[in-house]
Amino acid sequence: MTNWNLTEAVPLDRRKRLLSGLAFEEIALEICNTCTVHKPVTQWTQRTKEGRRPIFCLSVPQGSHLVDHFHNGADGYRARYLSSVERGENANGLVMNLLRPLLELAWEDWLHRPHNLDWLRSSLSQNGKIWIHQGRWSLRWNLYRLPRELIVESWAANLQSSQSEVRKKVRLGMLCPYEHHLVVKGVFLDEGGCPIIKKSSASRAEQINKYGFT
Repeated sequence: MTNWNLTEAVPLDRRKRLLSGLAFEEIALEICNTCTVHKPVTQWTQRTKEGRRPIFCLSVPQGSHLVDHFHNGADGYRARYLSSVERGENANGLVMNLLRPLLELAWEDWLHRPHNLDWLRSSLSQNGKIWIHQGRWSLRWNLYRLPRELIVESWAANLQSSQSEVRKKVRLGMLCPYEHHLVVKGVFLDEGGCPIIKKSSASRAEQINKYGFT
């Protein structure tokens, strides 16, 4: 992708790797073939506790650079959303479909799971999403201390936004964090199994497309 500009804050060997042209389909398949799915948890909706969603943490082998390619690569997850919202959503759907058998197995292995497998499938099939694990690098107080590692012109233009949340997302989008973990989240479901949409998939997709972060 010609407008995927990694700065000199990223070491040269890493820059070459991230720009190597490794296709998202290859990245997603290798993640699914090598990742470890850790014990899932459920999260209540804030304040009202009207529903829950499942959350899974995935780890990839250290030294594999898979999460780096996934989040920061020139044909990674964010790059697909930059290309177009549709391509980004297709990329999310691809990796979610590949991961689903692993997630279901981890769910069934959880002896004290609060809901059955059908509940999990319903939650994941309705706007299920994957994202990089957000470590200390994503904390607001760090944003002005860390160097800008990725410059995408259409994202950077939004640094002039009057909205502080938009500027924050753009600054986060300019980072290329090196992680070994990914997080999968389903949609919140109420007691009747109906979705509680806190942020629509369209809203999330547009944020990644416009700002490089959500």
